[in-house]
Amino acid sequence: MFYLDLMGMEVYSDGQTKWQYIKEAKEVTISRMDMSENGFLDDPTTLFKDYDKNFKFKYIGQQKGKSRVLHEVDFFPRDLNLPYSSVKIQFDAYTFEPFLIRYQGKDGNNYIIQIKSFKSNIPLRADRFIFDVDKHKGVEVIDMR
Repeated sequence: MFYLDLMGMEVYSDGQTKWQYIKEAKEVTISRMDMSENGFLDDPTTLFKDYDKNFKFKYIGQQKGKSRVLHEVDFFPRDLNLPYSSVKIQFDAYTFEPFLIRYQGKDGNNYIIQIKSFKSNIPLRADRFIFDVDKHKGVEVIDMR
């Protein structure tokens, strides 16, 4: 299960279904989670599930940021058919909170996600991972299931 809010889009997933809501277009696309695709941007939790089996990884070292010391690790998928060639993660050396994720796509699309705030151990309701169409009046629904 996950929820993302990035690049003008909200992505919800309860582990079975994925909702991609484009705010500006007032459009939501509903699809089944396809575990065979395993694209990092399709399900960011894949990086943390069995990472030692699914990825080769290399510790790059420490970097000093403006106000913190960061560890940097590169991940390379063992499955060469995936749509990306690597994912770089930088995380705080003292709190271990993620700071930056860099996705290197094979199609030429690369993404850098900088974490503005990170909160852990907060209570969440299960419905936080489901897009409620009734709460978004006037949204066009494209159901691909």
